[in-house]
Amino acid sequence: MIRAGQWDYERVSYDRKFQVKEGIYYLRVQGYAVEGDVDTFDATIQLMVPILGKYYYPHGVEYGEDEVYPTHLVNQCEKLLKNIKKEAEAFAE
Repeated sequence: MIRAGQWDYERVSYDRKFQVKEGIYYLRVQGYAVEGDVDTFDATIQLMVPILGKYYYPHGVEYGEDEVYPTHLVNQCEKLLKNIKKEAEAFAE
């Protein structure tokens, strides 16, 4: 997941792009700083519920409930999020 330019001092978004045969999808995890500033890399971030969206040219990413996501992609996203959670829990101790 990358942060790139999707942040300000209080909010942040982490994205992962997936190019699969069914199209282009983005997994996004948004968060906000509960302590510190995002730009310092020393902030406590409260993460929100991850969202999965499909990219439509030229309109952008749609995150609507009407979207249909390939099962293999959903499984891959769940596995990725579990691994990230496991790594993050090491910092909470």
